[in-house]
Order: sequence, then structure tokens, then C-alpha cells
Amino acid sequence: MQSSSSPSTAAELSSLHYLYGFAAGLRDCFTGLVQLRSLNARIEAYRASQMDPRSQRSYIQAKETKDKLSLIGTIKRTWFWNAVVLGCSVLVFNLMVLPVLLWTADRFQGPWVSDYLVPIITWLFNALWILPVVVVLEVVNYFSFKDVGQLVYIVAKREQRTGDGKRIGKVLADQAYGLLVELLFLCQAKLARQIPVPLVSELLYLCHMCLLYSLYVFDYRWSSRGMVFQSRAMYIEHHWPYFLAFGLPMALITWLSPWYGLSICFLSICYPICIVSALCAQYYRLYRAPIPLPLMKPSLYLINRILLVVPDRLLSSFRPPLLQRAQQLSALHTSANRLWEFGELPKPYRRIPPKNRRAAVLKGTRDRSRPITYEQAKYPEQIGAQKAWQSWNTAGLLGESQSFDAGTTNYQDQLIRILLRGTFPEMLASECIVIKRQGNTIRVALLLKQRDRMDTNPRIVCMRYAFLIGYAEEMLSLLMRCVVRLEVQTVDSEVDLVYNTMDAHVTSGSNNNNNSSGKKAPAANGEGNDGFGKGRRAGTQGYYVSGLETLKRVSIVFSMPERVGALSAALEIFKKHQVNLEHIESRPSKRVANSHDFIVECDSSASDVKDLLPDLEAISTYVQVLSPGSQTDAPDDSIPWFPRKIKDLDRFANQILSYGNELDSDHPGFTDKVYRDRRQYFADIAFNYRHGDTIPRVEYSEQEINTWRTVFRELVTLYPTHACREFNHVFPLLMDNCGYREDNIPQLQDVSDFLQDCTGFRLRPVAGLLSSRDFLAGLAFRVFHSTQYIRHHSVPLYTPEPDVCHELLGHAPLFADPDFAQFSQEIGLASLGASDEFIMKLATCYWFTVEFGLCMQDGSLKAYGAGLLSSFGELQYCLSDKPTVRSFEPPETAVQRYPITEYQPVYFVAKSFEEAKRKIAAYSKCSGRPFTVRYNPYTQSVEVLDTDKQIRKVVRDSIAELSLVSEAMEKLQDVHACA
Repeated sequence: MQSSSSPSTAAELSSLHYLYGFAAGLRDCFTGLVQLRSLNARIEAYRASQMDPRSQRSYIQAKETKDKLSLIGTIKRTWFWNAVVLGCSVLVFNLMVLPVLLWTADRFQGPWVSDYLVPIITWLFNALWILPVVVVLEVVNYFSFKDVGQLVYIVAKREQRTGDGKRIGKVLADQAYGLLVELLFLCQAKLARQIPVPLVSELLYLCHMCLLYSLYVFDYRWSSRGMVFQSRAMYIEHHWPYFLAFGLPMALITWLSPWYGLSICFLSICYPICIVSALCAQYYRLYRAPIPLPLMKPSLYLINRILLVVPDRLLSSFRPPLLQRAQQLSALHTSANRLWEFGELPKPYRRIPPKNRRAAVLKGTRDRSRPITYEQAKYPEQIGAQKAWQSWNTAGLLGESQSFDAGTTNYQDQLIRILLRGTFPEMLASECIVIKRQGNTIRVALLLKQRDRMDTNPRIVCMRYAFLIGYAEEMLSLLMRCVVRLEVQTVDSEVDLVYNTMDAHVTSGSNNNNNSSGKKAPAANGEGNDGFGKGRRAGTQGYYVSGLETLKRVSIVFSMPERVGALSAALEIFKKHQVNLEHIESRPSKRVANSHDFIVECDSSASDVKDLLPDLEAISTYVQVLSPGSQTDAPDDSIPWFPRKIKDLDRFANQILSYGNELDSDHPGFTDKVYRDRRQYFADIAFNYRHGDTIPRVEYSEQEINTWRTVFRELVTLYPTHACREFNHVFPLLMDNCGYREDNIPQLQDVSDFLQDCTGFRLRPVAGLLSSRDFLAGLAFRVFHSTQYIRHHSVPLYTPEPDVCHELLGHAPLFADPDFAQFSQEIGLASLGASDEFIMKLATCYWFTVEFGLCMQDGSLKAYGAGLLSSFGELQYCLSDKPTVRSFEPPETAVQRYPITEYQPVYFVAKSFEEAKRKIAAYSKCSGRPFTVRYNPYTQSVEVLDTDKQIRKVVRDSIAELSLVSEAMEKLQDVHACA
């Protein structure tokens, strides 16, 4: 029986949902008052646990910290200053000054006093005293509650998120922007109160004040999480029932108070309790897509227009002709696109991709065992060069999703460069300003001089530019409507800036017209130049300067045994050679037991520190000289982390290059909200999956089944004549056991169970593209990471990324063949612990075999690559006379260049899967890996064979297997003898 809810029932549920949000807001508003004493006690306990009891200054430290970070003490001080400064001044003015003026008016019969003088003095008092004092107290309260608020947030056990580096310049810029919006919003509330309809005007004023007070008290919570002010305001508009109720008590105080100044005084006394309530609140989100209450949009729009138009008008007179040319190119590109859509121009061979693809951002430590804390995950010398940048996800906000063509992007780049040259006049050490778009974040690299042009000032470090950096980031973020971050380095003189980035290990698939396969290749074997600098080195990430050996800054890492006076002995060596130290830090050593690692920054060149190295090496167990951009040659860094157990795949299965509904602008479903929501649904399934779980069954829509039917019908007709023998043997079994047919999309769990019964392979849902290393590591455990979503219905025979058609029609059938399964696992085992360079070569071999491989059967070529078996166009092309066909030899295949946006010009042929497996096993010996790995199917783990004990264990297991084989052969011979 099917049941459907009536519109009235849905309306009642929606109303109840809003009422629940309103009730939760009222409840949380008084949370701080109820939990004040318990929170203060928990803060005291937490503060005591963080102190060092062995410190000689523990008593002084305890007293200073208690006075500074006591919650009740901070609230009392805030009450005192608000009551004394605001309350007393308001009472004196209203109870003494105004009565004296009115008495004077009655005494001297002067109506002009009560009619003109009293209102003017009252207005001046509010404007020149009350309003400035409120602004000053707001800033003072912010910094007073900042440290206490962080402790309240910690002991309340709310989710921990970090802001954007805690830069004081950025904080002040964001606070200034927020203050302007709040003042404009307050004026908007006053104007709403002047509406001639009494009840409506008072209700609008009350709603304005409720949202304004909620926005203010939640600032202490949201600013520590890195949320910009505009995001906070939009969030309040979308969840207005909760915040309307939260700010209602404060709004009623100001609404019912007879005097404006007195209402501000009472409000200032209530603010600390409300701030604590906001820090402890677990606010009620409205998940049913509520109708926003757009009260803050006028103020935000006006401020943003001012900040957008004014700089543009100021810069319009200095705009170079290049920008005008960029605008013309943008208009020409737009016109061409429109003519192409209406069929007046032929379809282009390929569309221009975005300027930069999203780069992979790790969300965990190097061993993927815990969330990222780069100080703990990296050695000291790697913190600056290998830190991963995290970006705020603002693309999901209303109106933020947008794409730009090449002309608009060029225009934006020139605008960024003009603004930065004006912000840092005569400070730039290089005219090259590097702009890198990563996801929804724009990163800008520039070099600043350490001295002015007259060379009269002392050295200037980056911290001196804190305000200008924060100002530039805030202005550019408002202009570009996304997060803009500056990566600044100071140098002595003018140098060349070079951008150095990590190689992308996964391509996003094919872009040709008749391709229905998402080519989930590991790394494209590119040319090694990304267009953002003069060169790059593999395996590193960051900005560096060419010719750094001439700069007066060298870092040295050394390890010292743990003993009394060890560091002082090392510092004496630096003093002896007259080398000045600018920075020093230490941590327990990961290289040597019972030792500490020290990293020091020297104010000297590399040639100056060479003389002290022999003395330092004499007392240290490890010494390494670093310069910015140098690579670490530590022995334990030469072998990357790799999973040892099948459960370790959970650590990186969600570290993908794109997630959920984040689609590129050239994706067919980029503007389809329904499709993006569907993609998010599949991504959530993959994100919540863990090893051992059952893959959730998905009910595909009729539109998705029609897309599958189109692809399935086209490919099935070609399989008997174009696919290899093993594929044609397994495919009918999949139709009988897993539901492969036109009107049904098979479930991943059914296919996974079938493969596990055949060869031990299993499928695991994934939300998007993995890096080469992570993807190949899954094959070592006979695990194939498979997407679950399907391509967009508008172009069923094309996909820019792998989808369920590519996975189930191209990859899954051959994983049921024992030889192919063993060959795929051999590639995965060869990737474990390999270097980045070898991973790239191995990924290229994977591309030309598992994705686009051909084999020779019965004197003719047959296809076994998944990219061919899921693309009806390339499946016919690969067996024609057009492409070049070569024999599969891994050393030659590994260096073959290949396109990802068109049919392959070269294919490699293997005689059999067994031969390909032997060649890959032989090629893996050239990886330079100082050990061998072996997969144990009983424990589903990888064993590293680098000790005599482990090798002897393998020998014993092999002898036992050989004994079993010998016994079986003897019994077979006895059977034949009896017959």
C-alpha cells in the first residue's frame, strides 16, 4: 500500500519544525546562566591540567592565569565597566542634566529649552558618547572574551575547528567589515520602525533587533571557526526561527526600556551571559529547506556594492589595454558559445577546461592515523614546505556557485595584480605575482623586499606587513567572492619567483565526443610544467625562490642525545663560529631513540655555516642543512607510508580530489540542482562506508535507468566481436547472477559478492577520484574502489569522469577472471612503498593495460581495457587500422605519453594476462624499493619481507604448499594406476 501526505499535513510538519527551532532558541538563550558555575569549575580544572607542576613559577603562573581566564571574573569585570561607564553616565544625564534643563526652562519661561535645546543635547549625548562607548566596549569585550570563549568552547565539548591562521590583520579587517554591516543594519531597523503602520513597524523593528543581537553574541563562536562575516549573516537568515528566539530576550529589553542609553546599559550587562550561552549552544538546524528571512540582505548588498564599485572606479583610469582585450575575448567567447548552442557554428573539437584543476588536499597526517596536525605529522624542516592548505567551503552558499571563462579569469588576475601592486608600492621584489586557483580558494604568491629602496631601514620581516596582508586578503575576498590567501616571502633583493607544485596523480577522464568511459587513470605522464613558473620538482609543494643559496637564511636540523647540557654544547659551536640564530625549536626525535631533534634558522648564507658543520656533526647523531625548497634525504622519509591491513584502506578512501556535488563548470550536470543533490547522496554513502559494512542498496530513478539502458544497449552488441574471450565468458554469468540487463542497474554489493566468490576481489564505494598511490594500494588487497553514481542523462554516451557504467561494464567482469585478478593485484603490490617517480610509471602501465589494454587471441586483436569496454566509440576505433599497436613492454610503456581528451594514438598488446603479470613483477624489481611485499590472503594483510625471520616463514609456508601439491600428485598417479 502506498501512502502520500496531503499538503495540509506537510504544512503542519513544516510549522512544527519552525516551532521546534523557535523553542530551541529560547532554551539555549538561558543555557549560559544555568551552566555558569559548572562551566567555570570545568575551566578551572582544564586550566589546572594544562599547567606544569614542576615549574618554579607555578604559583605565579596559576595566579595570573586564574585572574586572566576565570569565566566568572571576566563576566564581573565586564559588568562593572558596562555598569559604571554606561549606566552611571545614563543615570546622571537623565536624572540630573535633563531635570536641570527642564527646571531652567520653567524658571525662565523659555519654551525653546524644552522644544529645541533638550532634544539636541539628548541626540548629541547619544551620538557622541553612547554610540562611541558602545563601539569601544564591543571591541574590548571581543578581546576579553576571546581566550575565555575558547576555553568555554573546549570544555563544552563542541566540534573543534580552526580559523584562518589567526592573523591579526585579517581579524581586524573582518571585524571592521562586520561593524559597518551592523551599524547599517541598525539604521535599517530604525527606518523600519518609521513605517506608518504601528503594529507592523514595531514587529519589524523587533525582528531586526533579535537577529542583530544573535549575530553579535555568536561572533565569538563563529570567528574562531574561520567563518567570514557574510557567511554568518547568511546562515542566520536561513535558520531565522532559532536565532529570532535566541535574541528575543535581549530585544525585549531594549524595546521596553524608557531610555535608549539605559537599554544599552542593561543590554551590555546581559551580553556576557548570552555570549556564554552562544558558546555552549547546540543550535537547531532546519534541514527542510526553510524559506529564508532576507532582512540582512539589503545591508550586505549595500556594503558589498560600495566595496566593489569604489575600488573599480578608482582603478578604471589605470586599467591597462590588456584588460580591455580580455573583456573583448570574453565577449567573443560568450558569443561563440551562444552561436554553437543554436547550431550556427560547428561543435568545437574540445572545450577549454578551467584554468586550474582542483588539487588534492590531504585531510590527515602522513600515516593517515589521525586528523591533520602538521606540527606532529611532519619533521620540523617539512612544516613550511609540505603543509597542506585547507579552504573554506563557500561554494554551497546561496548564489556563490558560478563559473568563469578564460577571458573573465584573465580579467580577474590582472585586477588582483593591480590591487597588490598598489597595496605594496615599491615593496615587490619580483614583478611576477603567481595566482593559483585551488577549488574555491585563490592563492597568491609574491615576494617582498626586506629593505626599502634607499636601504636605510633595518630588515623587515613578514610580521611587519601583517595589516597590509590582512587588508589585501579581505578586500580581494570581497571582490572575488571567494577565499583569497597571500603566501608572502621576504628577500634581500630582486629575484625570480618560481611556483613549485605536486604532480596531479589522477586525470578526470576523457573528453571526446563518443567516449562513454570515465578514464580513471592514475597519473598523467605530463611534461612537468604547470604554466605557473619556470620549473618544478616532483614530490614537493610550495613557493620557492631561484638562487636561494645567495639568500641570508639557512636552516639546520640536528639530533642530540637526551642529556643535561646537550643543547648548550651545540649553541657554543654557533657562538664560536659567529653564526646568529633567529629561530630555534625542538621535539622528541623520530629518527633516534632517547634523542631530540632541533631546527635552527641562521642569519647567514650556506657558505658561512659550512665551517661549523664538522664540529656540530662531532656531537650530534644527525645533521642536515636545509634551504627553502630543499628536499629531505632522511632514510625514513624515502619510503612513503602504505597500508598493511585491508582495514587501513579506511584511512584514505575519502581523500578524493572532488567530493559530492562539487562539479567542474564544463560538467554536463553543473547547472542541474537535482543531479548535484543526487551526487551528494551517493557521496554520503561512500563517505560513511567502512570496511566490513554492507554496501547500501540504491533505488535508481527512471531517468537514471534510461541512461543505463542507452549505454548498455550500444555496448552489448559489440562485445561478442570486440571483447576478449575472458570477458565474454564472465559477462553472461553477471547477467544471470547480478541483474545485468537493460532495465536494471546492478547493485554494488551483489557484484562484489559475485567477484569475491570467484577471485576474492571486492568492490568498495568511493565518492570520486583517488590519487594514483591510494587507488593502486587498494588493488594490492584485491579491493577496487568503484563509484556508484551515473553520468548525466543529457549526454548518456559521454562522461568526464568514471561512473557506475564504466565500473560495472568495463572493470567488474574481468575481475572475475583469476589471471586478470592476479595481474591487477601485482600492479597494486608493486606500488606499495614505491617512490613518486615509480608510481607515475606504474600508473602509466596501468593506463595502457587495465584501462586501454589489447590482447592477441585467435590471431586477432581483442580489447580487455575497461576504458575500451565501456566506450562504444573507442571500442571500434582501437581495433581499426588508425592507431599504432605495440607489444607490451613495461619499461617502454611506462614512459609513453598519452592524451586524456581524445582517442589513444598508441595501444599496447599483451599475449596473455599471465605474461603481463610476469613482466610487471619483473619490472617492479626496478623500483629501488629495499624490500619485497607479499599478500597474505588468510589475514588480508601485506607482509614486508625485509628480515631473515620473515623470509624463513615464507619458505616454511612454501614448503608446506609444495608438500600438499606433491601429495596430491601422488594420489592422482595412484588413481591412474588403478584405472
